[in-house]
Amino acid sequence: MSHHARLALPDELLLLALDDERGTRAHATELEPGLAGAVLLDLALRGRLDVVDKTVRAIDATPTGDAVLDHALAAVADAPKLRAPTWWVAHLQKGVREQVADRLVASGALRRDEHKVLWIFPVTRLPADDPGPESAVRARLDAAVLHGVTPDHRTAALAALVHATDLCTTVFPGADRRAVKERLAELAEGQWAAEAVRRAVQEIATAAAVAATTAATVAATSGGS
Repeated sequence: MSHHARLALPDELLLLALDDERGTRAHATELEPGLAGAVLLDLALRGRLDVVDKTVRAIDATPTGDAVLDHALAAVADAPKLRAPTWWVAHLQKGVREQVADRLVASGALRRDEHKVLWIFPVTRLPADDPGPESAVRARLDAAVLHGVTPDHRTAALAALVHATDLCTTVFPGADRRAVKERLAELAEGQWAAEAVRRAVQEIATAAAVAATTAATVAATSGGS
């Protein structure tokens, strides 16, 4: 895989969320909404989707050539009625982590390790196999979040997703958590893009945050019952 190849936003988010050595994500239930939000945000940045009057709308149904993105784009374009970002995040999150993981494995960025716990329960881990792609993503985020560099549209959208899915500690270990969260929120709301794109990012990231919080609450309740 070329270190310079542009990854889609969901691929970037999954690389950031996974532990490089163990290939696991501690709070997996919160990741799916973030990945679904990343799919919608990527389409918004490509000029395929917009959020108007609190609903997601397809403004250009031309395929992107990315299978994961195009599946979501077709779903929005063919939907019989307009839906809110929260509805689409919930609708698109099923199976998205596996789809994104599969292609990152196919590209060589991740490696799939499968084994059984107690010889019974299957466990799949996705440790990094090629650190280059993730390093490039982290370098962009570090520059924007830790060093005050003005981000491009994609990096600002990724920052909004990291903030929405509470990946601050995972992505910026050792950094001041409060300062990082404040900077991420600032980037999400900043004047880095045209108003329409920025509005879409804010609406979709908020929807992902709501879904992630709900998922975390349900998981905690189920685990304690």
